[in-house]
Amino acid sequence: MLLDKIKSFLNFNEEFLESIVINLSYNDSSKPLIIVGTKYDGVYELLRIIASYYLCSKKCLANNTICKICTIVFDNKYPDFHLITSDESIPYNYSIKAETVEEHIIKNSYLSSVNPDGKVLAVEDANFMTKQASNSLLKLFEESLTQKLFILTTPDIKKIPNTIVSRCEIYNLSSVSYSKFINIVSSKKNLDKELIDKIWFLSRGKIWLTLLLIDDLDLLFKFDLEAKEFIEFIFSPMSFKLSNSEKYLNLIKDDYLYFNYLIEIGIEIIKDVLISKNINHKNNLIIINDNKNMFNADNKTLLKAIHNLSSLDFYLKSNTNPSIVVDNLIFSL
Repeated sequence: MLLDKIKSFLNFNEEFLESIVINLSYNDSSKPLIIVGTKYDGVYELLRIIASYYLCSKKCLANNTICKICTIVFDNKYPDFHLITSDESIPYNYSIKAETVEEHIIKNSYLSSVNPDGKVLAVEDANFMTKQASNSLLKLFEESLTQKLFILTTPDIKKIPNTIVSRCEIYNLSSVSYSKFINIVSSKKNLDKELIDKIWFLSRGKIWLTLLLIDDLDLLFKFDLEAKEFIEFIFSPMSFKLSNSEKYLNLIKDDYLYFNYLIEIGIEIIKDVLISKNINHKNNLIIINDNKNMFNADNKTLLKAIHNLSSLDFYLKSNTNPSIVVDNLIFSL
């Protein structure tokens, strides 16, 4: 199932991947790569695809195939693929410390390689590196990088020190257009229009999330329900928000990235309502039609909600105490 998703992911990122392949093919000493995107964009999977291309003598990536070596790389079991990987759920105070970078990246970069092409050393969500960890990595980047490929992923490149960014090739993994999204959906399964609209509404063209939701309807309904509950929370009376705030406080503590997704989709939902109210168009509002508090709100209130949700993103990225983030969510309207 995972390999099927990988192949689908390859199909809809051909131009993006081609530029990376050209870079790797014509440079003996490749600059480190920074891939900008979230786990819902498929940034972790893309990292493994690039690693498999670099380490696989068959260059499967270029031929849209997957061999045994590629599979071992995807499973993070290949001896010349060294990765600091993120857990499925990242708490708000998660950090990648200098000793972790030393153990997994720096030490392994000096060991001899089994693979004649060298080795791949990578850090997922590198924006969580401490200052000391970033400085350790920077010193390594200043040395000869022959037969080594370094890959960093991040949802926010502004959180990566400029001294590191300036030494890297930057690739932004953006969401696909609606027409490409329809191609993805039609190539996978026969889904009715309501399900297709719901998947688009919740994924907003994020390829990996789209593929996950297509193949797992339970996950689709979970995201659907939680998006509804989040919007209901935002536009509920103060008493309701105060009595139900613990859910989101715990979510920030346990799964920072998913809470951040709820903020993003919440902003998109409110934008949809603004458009719907102002041009009298009610397409693609399937998960929010029953939220009377939001639909009865005037434009000024809706715009204020968007502004305050955007401010929450700033607090989250500043590693602010989660209680302060929730307080701002409670008093946002």
